[in-house]
Formats: sequence, structure tokens, C-alpha cells
Amino acid sequence: MPDTSSSKSNSFPPTLGSADSAKPDMKAFMRMMDVGSELRKQREIAGEQFEMEETREDLRERLRATAEVTGEELSDAEIELAINSYFSGLYRFKEPEKDFSYRLASLYVARKKIFKICIVPILLTAFVASGVWSVGQLFEARSLAKAEKFRVDFTAYEPKLQSMYRSVKSLALEDRVKNEVKRLELEAESLIISGKAAGERDINLARKSRDGLDSIVGKLQDMQARLMDEYKIFIVSRPGVKSGIDRKFRNGTYTYYLIVEARDSTGKILSKNIRNVESAKTHSVKIWGERVPLDIYEAVRADKADNGFVDKNLFALKNKGYLNEDIVFPGAEKGERNQITSW
Repeated sequence: MPDTSSSKSNSFPPTLGSADSAKPDMKAFMRMMDVGSELRKQREIAGEQFEMEETREDLRERLRATAEVTGEELSDAEIELAINSYFSGLYRFKEPEKDFSYRLASLYVARKKIFKICIVPILLTAFVASGVWSVGQLFEARSLAKAEKFRVDFTAYEPKLQSMYRSVKSLALEDRVKNEVKRLELEAESLIISGKAAGERDINLARKSRDGLDSIVGKLQDMQARLMDEYKIFIVSRPGVKSGIDRKFRNGTYTYYLIVEARDSTGKILSKNIRNVESAKTHSVKIWGERVPLDIYEAVRADKADNGFVDKNLFALKNKGYLNEDIVFPGAEKGERNQITSW
């Protein structure tokens, strides 16, 4: 059999005297710390008690010495009573006097509460007031900037308008035109007065007055240009170009138009602004259609069929000093005119 008496085995735990068993675990260590802390406290208490006894003995000696100097007789019981009274007063709370220092200290202790209750609302109110004031200042500044930018010299309109009144009146050969100029003159005077009164106080009223005056200036300029115009309107009479057309509607009815153009004294064809009765839109064109009765339409067609030209082709005259053309074609209506610009 093999000899196993001297072989080592790891199947048994270490003996009580081994190095591993001498190391305490964490719980045991904490209990040792608690015991040490308790012993330290007890030593401090004992020290305080010992020091108190020494203090009491020192007070006894002083009281006896004081009594001998003053000639008073104090018994040991009286001395002990005085010492006990002294020590009992050391740990008794004495309410402080409510003087200025006390109130100042109270305010300091309650400073956070006072800040939240009193100071914060004041700051918020000041902040809101400052914001409202700033917004008000901003709107005021913007209003002033708009007024500065929009400032209109209404007085400057007066000489310009007076010059245009005189020009239009001198050109006009019709009383109705002169009456219209007078009406515009009165309207302009009213707008100038209201514009001056508005000034920078009421920008909207000032703008309305300015726009009204600009509109009157535009109307006078248009009247002046039309009064200066002088031309003739002819029925188109050229090979390859229609001199008239008809329009057939769904209900079976027809309308008839003569194709015309405007020429100045040199024969130059002019562009004119014509309102298309079918679309209600105005177009600048050099050729357009004028509505006429069927008999006029048939007469022009027969005239052109004779030799390829319209011999009697003068349709209207536009004389200087008049706003509108005067229709001179025999049989053509001189009332409201219906015109077309495309076909």
C-alpha cells in the first residue's frame, strides 16, 4: 500500500489558530467601531463630569473667600444652593429683548420669505411695466417713422392742379367738359384741406387724401391728352383684310360689325384703347370692330364688292377740343357704342 501519512489534504477547513481565522469580517469590524465610539463618548462624559466637579469646588472656595471679606456668614447649604442656581441658569433659554437689533436679525433670518412675498412681485410688476412701456415706445417710434416716411406736402398740389385746370379749360370746346373740370377742382380743394388737417396725426386720412388727389391729377392728364387728339376713323379697305364681320349667337340672332382703324393727319395708323363689349376688358389695338345695324353692314359690303375697296370709308372724326369721336357715317348710330377687339 502506498504511504499517505505525510501527504497534504485540502478537504479540511483551517484550524482555529491559523492566520485566516484571525481576520475579522466586515460586520465584526463595524461592531468593533461602534464599541470604540461608545467608549470615547463615555470618556468625554466622564471628563466633563470631572471638570464640573473641579469647577464647583473652585466656586465654593471663591464664595467662602468673598463671604470672609464682606463679613457675611454663608452655610455650606447656602453655598450649594447658589452654585446649583448658577449652573441651572447656564442652559436656560432667555428670550431676547425685541429691540432694533432683534428686528434686524429677524429680517435677516426671514430674508428669503420676504424676498418671495414682497420683492419678487415688485420686480415682476416693474418688469411688466417696463415691457409695456418698451412696446409702447416701439409702436410710437414706428408710428413716427411711418409719419416721417409718409409726410406729404399737400400745398405742392395746388400750383400743379391750377395749371392743369387752366390747360384743360382752354382746350375744351364743350361745356360738359368744363363743368367736369369745375367738379374736380372742388373735390381737390376738399382733399387738400383734409390732408393738411390730418398731417401726421392721422396717416390713413392723409393717405386717402393723397390718393384722391393723385386720381384727380390722372383724370386731368387723360382729359388733356384726349382734348389734344385729332384723327379720323376709317373703315378698313385693303385687299386681304375684312371690312366687316357678323356674330351669330346660340339663339340664332346676329350682330354686325364694321372693321375700322384710326389715322392721324399724316396717314399713320394709331393705337387706341378699346373696351371689348364681349369680354369687358380694355385692349390697346390698331384695328377693332364697331357695331352697326344690318342695313349699314350690307351697304358697306356692297360698296366693297363693286371694286374691292370701300369708297365711302370715313366712319368718325375726332376733332381737337372734344373728348370723344363724332360718328359721321350715314345711318350709323351716335349713341352708346359697342366695340370688339378680336374675331
